[in-house]
Amino acid sequence: MGDRNRTLTTYVGDMHALEQHMLEAFEAQLKLTQDTPNAHAVVQQLVTATNNHITALEQRVQALGHPEKTMTDTIKTAVAGLFGIAAGAIDAVRPQQVSKALRDSYTALNHATIAYIMLQTTGIALNDQETADLAERHLSDCVANAQAIAAIMPTLVVKDLSDDVGNVAGGSADKVTSNEKLRHLYRGLDSTSVGR
Repeated sequence: MGDRNRTLTTYVGDMHALEQHMLEAFEAQLKLTQDTPNAHAVVQQLVTATNNHITALEQRVQALGHPEKTMTDTIKTAVAGLFGIAAGAIDAVRPQQVSKALRDSYTALNHATIAYIMLQTTGIALNDQETADLAERHLSDCVANAQAIAAIMPTLVVKDLSDDVGNVAGGSADKVTSNEKLRHLYRGLDSTSVGR
């Protein structure tokens, strides 16, 4: 296998490892959000999209024909495991609030967004349109999923504050999401276009 395919496979493998790590966090949030229907629906969409991404990335790695995939995955799984332990330690010392959990998911989606921009650019630069197209589709999903989290975040924060503090100003979430200057941030999730 030439340097081109090895490089492409490395970048696709990096995304595969990242998506697997994200899936673990998203699946853990399913239980946390089960009493918060709007958050649970978004987390379920994150799980579905991420599973679909993992499958597509695995297929792309196979198509590129990387003979060292198993060793690469073993190393990346070990590294992801270390990050998982660190994340677990953080979770153990702070209250499990739905808003904070989804804030962490939003952060992970932004990491994936920039990584997919890198993968798309790599595909185009190395004349691999299939990889570039896959990255573009997954990039679009990441942006849509981050917007879905942003759309419900004000409501989640108000709920968590109400649970923790008690009395909060009425209409707070609506004041945030109706801000005309930032309205584009709060577009909701279109589940028909996410997770292809």
